[in-house]
Amino acid sequence: MTGLLVSVRDATEALAALNGGADVIDIKEPRNGSLGPAAVSTWGEVTVAVSDAKPISVALGELLDEATCDLAREAHGMSFAKIGLSGCGNESAWHERWRNAISCLPTGVACAAVIYADHLNANSPHPAAILSQAIEFECEAILFDTYSKARGHLFDHLDERALGSLCSEAKQAGMKVVLAGSLRDDLILRGLELEPDYIAVRGAACRGDRRNAIDQSRVQALADVIHNCSSASC
Repeated sequence: MTGLLVSVRDATEALAALNGGADVIDIKEPRNGSLGPAAVSTWGEVTVAVSDAKPISVALGELLDEATCDLAREAHGMSFAKIGLSGCGNESAWHERWRNAISCLPTGVACAAVIYADHLNANSPHPAAILSQAIEFECEAILFDTYSKARGHLFDHLDERALGSLCSEAKQAGMKVVLAGSLRDDLILRGLELEPDYIAVRGAACRGDRRNAIDQSRVQALADVIHNCSSASC
C-alpha cells in the first residue's frame, strides 16, 4: 500500500500533516529550493512535535553545498536524509563525494538517493547512473523529484515507461521508492499506477503556492485518495 509523505517547514506544519494522515513527515524549507534544508533548530522542534508517531525524513540540500556534511552529522533521530546531486554532472568525483557525505550520517539514519527527472536542468548525473551508485552504496530509499518547480512536473521529464523501469530496478534492489515532482490530482493517480512506497507532496498540501502553509484538510484529502486508491488498485 502506498503512503503519503508531506514536506513541512516547521513544527506547526508538521502537526497539520500528522493530524491530516501523513505517513512520513519530511522537513525542508521550500524557499531554499527543491531540497532546501530548514534550520537545524527546526529539525529538533519537528522531532519533538511528531515524537515517535511517524518516521521523519530531512532534506540536507545539494551535495556541492558547503554545509552538506555538517548538516548530515546533525541528522540524529531521522529515519532518512536526502542529498541532491545538482551540479554534479560535470564533477568526475561525484561518486566519492557522495560516499563521503553518506558516511557523515549518524548511525541509524538511512540515505535516500535523489534522482532529478529534469537532470539536464539540474546538471545532475543521468538517472540510471545515480540509481546504479545508490544500489552500490546500499541506499535504503530513492526519491524521484524535479529540480525546477517552474519547468513542469515529474511526468513532463520522465514518462511512465522510463520511470517504471527505474522504479522496478530500485525495488528489486530492496529500496523504497518515493515519487514527487509537483504531483497533484490526476498526476497522483498516474504515480500510483507505478506502485511506489510513497507519494511525496508539498504544493498539493498547501492552499495556493507551495510556499504557503500546509493545510490539514488538504492533507486529509490527499491521504484518503492515496490510501483508498492504492488499496483498491484504482
